[in-house]
Amino acid sequence: EEFVILLPDTALENGIEAMTRLQRELTKRFFLAGTEKILITFSAGVVQVAEGEVATEAIKRADQGMYLAKRSGK
Repeated sequence: EEFVILLPDTALENGIEAMTRLQRELTKRFFLAGTEKILITFSAGVVQVAEGEVATEAIKRADQGMYLAKRSGK
């Protein structure tokens, strides 16, 4: 699955820190699907919308970053 998380008025560095914290917190826990234990992992592409950039272009850049992270095992 793919999700978009918007963090308005957030500097790029703070967005990266937030995604890192979320990744760390989620990998500390197991979740249950019926009786099966599930470990959640995810890759993220974090971008800051450039002045004058339309949202779809920023999302496209974030998507590219996510796939780069997946390929590098992050």
